[in-house]
Amino acid sequence: MENVPSSLTLLFASSTFISLFFFWKAAKYSRSIFLLALFWIGFQSALAVNGFYLQTNSFPPRVGLMIIPPLIAILLVFLLPNGKRFTDGLDPKMLCLIHTVRIPVEIGLYALFTIGLVPADMTFEGGNFDIFSGLSAPFIYWFGYHKKQLNHLWLLIWNLLCLALLFNVVSKGILSAPSLVQQLNFNQPNRAVLYFPINFLPAIIVPLVLFSHLVLLRKK
Repeated sequence: MENVPSSLTLLFASSTFISLFFFWKAAKYSRSIFLLALFWIGFQSALAVNGFYLQTNSFPPRVGLMIIPPLIAILLVFLLPNGKRFTDGLDPKMLCLIHTVRIPVEIGLYALFTIGLVPADMTFEGGNFDIFSGLSAPFIYWFGYHKKQLNHLWLLIWNLLCLALLFNVVSKGILSAPSLVQQLNFNQPNRAVLYFPINFLPAIIVPLVLFSHLVLLRKK
């Protein structure tokens, strides 16, 4: 990607692997999760590196291939009996710690904004306060899921608030991505997600964050 420093590329790549590690640990180092993650990383890497997502005038929009398969997988997990058993076995403490990845992600988004690759709407300068989720996650982990000093209501409020913050930035990101259905920020669209490895943000990090909140809400 032109004009993007290697440090920023490394930030998104490392954020992806950190979130995957926490999830793998939450799943008690499941071999199936490890293999599935390898496949999805390889698949999304191949598409982005070969410029698949740069074709923005196709219908349906190609960016949907980053988002729709993980959403279908999440839906199936909550609908199928085996999926429900899988969520029951996940470690809530690790699922909470996954959200710390939202700190470097928000810093990375702001850096991308300064070089014209994402709109201001996707940063804390434009009303995206998702960094709160990352900053608060260690405290919720320690007092809520480790020490168990927070009651269910506090955990419910935190998860719902963080889900709202996630929806805010993700909806803006989707509607700002260059495609035939783009609705926002035509002057400075969300072009960053079309490139490797920033495409890991909608394809891997966001689904993991969403899934973790939904599991924590189910566990309460």
